Amino acid sequence: MGLKKFALISLFVLFSLLQVLHQAGADPSESPAVTQQPAPKPLDEVDRPEHASRRDQHRVQSPSGAAPAVTGQDEAPSGAGLRSPALPSHRGELESVLDEKRSEFATEAESRRIEAVIINPFRAAAVAGEVGGRVDEFYFELGDLVHHGQVVAEISAKRFRLVVKRAKENVRALRVALDRARKDKEIKARLFAMDVSSEQELGRAESEAEVAEHKVKEAETALEQAELDVEACQVRAPFTGYLAARHKEPHEAVAPLDKLFTLVDNAKVFAVAYVPETFMGNFSKGKEAVFVEASGRQFRGRVERVEPIIDPKTDTRKVFVLIDNAQHPLEIGMSGSLESLQ
Repeated sequence: MGLKKFALISLFVLFSLLQVLHQAGADPSESPAVTQQPAPKPLDEVDRPEHASRRDQHRVQSPSGAAPAVTGQDEAPSGAGLRSPALPSHRGELESVLDEKRSEFATEAESRRIEAVIINPFRAAAVAGEVGGRVDEFYFELGDLVHHGQVVAEISAKRFRLVVKRAKENVRALRVALDRARKDKEIKARLFAMDVSSEQELGRAESEAEVAEHKVKEAETALEQAELDVEACQVRAPFTGYLAARHKEPHEAVAPLDKLFTLVDNAKVFAVAYVPETFMGNFSKGKEAVFVEASGRQFRGRVERVEPIIDPKTDTRKVFVLIDNAQHPLEIGMSGSLESLQ
């Protein structure tokens, strides 16, 4: 904004100086560049031959001897003078300087203003389900505010619960087998100590106990996976935002990792601009900028990040200006311009 004030003051001073010089040039008596001619001498004080020769050049003799007719003035009127050509020259130089300043201001303003800027969300996610099945329910409509952790959609979990039940029974049975194998190993170890059992039998008992223990761990892992599948049937919001799209509807089939809905966080937004490389000095990371939308409203922000890669076709970089949007005056997809404040 300081640049605009400086430009206006400079233009005002130059116009004022130009006006003063113009007025001075209109009044010859006040201009130092104007020279006055001396008043003509009386005829009786003028050297006769010189006066006569100058007057005879303008005299016309009449046939009847009448008084001669004078066709011109002998001298210029008193106070008449010629205007110095220096003043127009000064005015031309001032106008040239003024044009240069206008061009400089226009170039500087152009380097600080970027058009075709689009508002993008601070973050957005196309959320998918981890399991496949049938969509049972959607708990939110388009445009609804969803808080972090809330269930947005639910996939039928009936078959996954059966898997959990079966996995629990398997774990229970394998733990019983493990307890039996451990007791058998202890008995064989005591018998071996009493020289009643052989070392081979003790080794077999130890191996069976290890196998039973391994099977229990595998069953517990399968149970944990089945429980995760049941939990994954409830698809939750990864962050607080607005439901922007629903890619599936209730009763539709869905495969694992199919997109279910899109969530958008616009509590903060990015004004995204493609800035020419020659203007990047005004839009480097950390500098302040103002987004001006179509109606003229202005929103202050700061350059959050700049893409390191230059587009070779346009010689521009993608710049992201982060703007607070807690009251949501800015909507995703709005367009406008971006002005640097530094």
